[in-house]
Amino acid sequence: MAINKEIELRFVVGYTPLEFRDTLHMLADGKVNGTAMVTGTVGLSGVESAFTALGSPERHAKILIDPRDLGEVPRGLEAGQPRSPA
Repeated sequence: MAINKEIELRFVVGYTPLEFRDTLHMLADGKVNGTAMVTGTVGLSGVESAFTALGSPERHAKILIDPRDLGEVPRGLEAGQPRSPA
């Protein structure tokens, strides 16, 4: 039916490589401050717990994975403290 009506659907799948490049340059140049989005950090051994923690959007928005970090539980906010809107 959609073909007969010549309906056109468009979907957004993700970001383009150019958008990632431009964003990284803006972060590196200090034009954008992304620290408000980072709500925690964790080491490689804590990746699973980071995904679990991201299931609570009132607490976590973005958890950075730092291979040098030995933490297994996301750190950055005090336990139970909701994140403030950015």
